[in-house]
Amino acid sequence: MNFTLNGLPGLFGIPWLFAVFLALQCLVILVLAFAVKNDATSIDRRSGLFLVGPWTWFFVVLFAGGYLPSLAYWLIHYSSLRFRREEKG
Repeated sequence: MNFTLNGLPGLFGIPWLFAVFLALQCLVILVLAFAVKNDATSIDRRSGLFLVGPWTWFFVVLFAGGYLPSLAYWLIHYSSLRFRREEKG
């Protein structure tokens, strides 16, 4: 039995497997978008976000693919590369 889908051999030649893979990717990206939005909302209440608000982060993660924008969000708000303001008191 030879499975192909528009010239794609192997497992991606099975249409239902490709559809399940895409559905899982969409679900993961949607979960990442909501997770980033919820975290951005809590950060915004505490100390403020860098440049944009929680809903902007949500749509960036949702429409730009999920993984790289989530990494960018983490780098900006949680990593040791983040610029920290020193409190003067």
